[in-house]
Amino acid sequence: MSIKEAVAVFDSEEEMLDVIDELGCVGIDHSEITVMPSVEDVEKQIGHPLNSVEETEDDPDIVRAIPFDTVSLGDAMGVLIAIPAYLGAIGMAIASAVIVDSYAIIALLVAGGGAVGAIIGYFMAKMLKMSHKRLIKKQLEKGGLVLWVHLRDKEHEQHVTDILSHHKVHDVHIHNVTA
Repeated sequence: MSIKEAVAVFDSEEEMLDVIDELGCVGIDHSEITVMPSVEDVEKQIGHPLNSVEETEDDPDIVRAIPFDTVSLGDAMGVLIAIPAYLGAIGMAIASAVIVDSYAIIALLVAGGGAVGAIIGYFMAKMLKMSHKRLIKKQLEKGGLVLWVHLRDKEHEQHVTDILSHHKVHDVHIHNVTA
């Protein structure tokens, strides 16, 4: 069985995310859109250094990833801050309730524990954001950000090609993938 797939390469993450949003607006399911994962993941799979993202564009066996939008990145960063803050506050509440008999001191210790946890979480969130930026930078250095869209039918194909033609993309083409 042969499935058609559109391929496009982007020079900007923002442009790629705009296209993904537009594809969703015309009924393209998010599960039909994939992107290249980290350069390191691809290099592990192919067994040699990746010279250019062009090597991946038409390979149906290349490892793929789901697009990670800025909203999801923000959500993940929020969780990385909130969980340590919560755990710090709860930990201090439990510890101080056992040994301290003043509600005011317990409240201060809980607030302090939450603040320390939030600071730790902030640095973890910052590391996540830096890691994402490095992933994007490495792909751009190899030629761009690759996007694949599975095409269900001719109408689907037309929607995708119309959207891609209105954006700053290069190396746009459609190929058959044997399933």
